[in-house]
Amino acid sequence: MAEFLRTFGISMHLENLVCGAESELFLVSPYLQISRHLYERLASLDANVTTTIIYGKSDLNRQEENMLYELDNLQMYYVDNLHAKCYFNEQSMIITSMNLYEYSEKNNREMGVLLDSVKDKLAYDAAVEETMSMLKVAEERKRRKNGPRRINIISLDQYGFCIRTGKKIPFNPEKPFTAYAYKNWAPWGNPDYEERYCHMTGEESFGQTSYNRPILLKNYRELKRMGVFN
Repeated sequence: MAEFLRTFGISMHLENLVCGAESELFLVSPYLQISRHLYERLASLDANVTTTIIYGKSDLNRQEENMLYELDNLQMYYVDNLHAKCYFNEQSMIITSMNLYEYSEKNNREMGVLLDSVKDKLAYDAAVEETMSMLKVAEERKRRKNGPRRINIISLDQYGFCIRTGKKIPFNPEKPFTAYAYKNWAPWGNPDYEERYCHMTGEESFGQTSYNRPILLKNYRELKRMGVFN
């Protein structure tokens, strides 16, 4: 029997739904900004699981795209008039007001319904059929041939990115904030507080950067190889 879900319940069952996928996982959401926690769950899926993401409303930025395409067995499709939010595997489905968007999960008051593929077969199958019809008109998005954006070493003398806001600032790993972001950070002054962006490239860091670690490890290694750091 269908189960009503509030915001916390949606997040909890979404995680269970992702972790419980055995062969297929579908994530349908207009807006994408996957939280670090959910990204880690997707990354830990068995290699036999195919993840299909259908999104719309706005195109992905390069950093989000590169992170998603690091996931195994991922297919992505774009539908420009998409407004539905539906997440399902072989056993269960969530139909909800909540986007696959970190802000929605943390700040909005959402509602949803949890369906079982057996007990709620008619509704479950109808939603799967509607999702398949979306795929027929969707545009498949493939990884860009030129791959992740790389920063020329010369540009490092000119600008970097604030690790909290992503705005361009002078490249200086010892000062990785804008003045405004620094004022917000300074009262607590936690040097290991997780931030959002890499100071070198501006790409989403999913909490892997901080004041103490302003540059993603993969980029730091590249800088070290080029002799920027000893």
